[in-house]
Amino acid sequence: MRPCVLFFGAKALEGPMVQNTLSPLGLEVRVPERARYSQPIGLLAGDGPLPPVKQGGTQTLAAPVLVFCGVPEETTDRALDALRGAGLCTGALKAVLTPANQYWNAPMLARELVKEHRKFEQRAKKR
Repeated sequence: MRPCVLFFGAKALEGPMVQNTLSPLGLEVRVPERARYSQPIGLLAGDGPLPPVKQGGTQTLAAPVLVFCGVPEETTDRALDALRGAGLCTGALKAVLTPANQYWNAPMLARELVKEHRKFEQRAKKR
């Protein structure tokens, strides 16, 4: 797998702007069409051809999601800094593709990330 960033829930011009910001870091940004949100993230991150999409309802997300796939940690940190500096993806949920989440689809990942954020917020309030 070549390093890439999957960007689910991108608005029309957001995908190209994120690509322009991250391409100097050698990252390809892939913006899956909404019909593919139900497919496993690991499949979408792979280099092979994608299977046909079954006709059906479209999936919705709680928020846009960026998934760093096969990206070294240092490059991920630099990419996040570059996005913050450009004012992009400020409300997006962010994740790294792992063996545990590679079989999840985008809505499943988004739900888990929202739960995780809530836990962090609750811990911060207790301090």
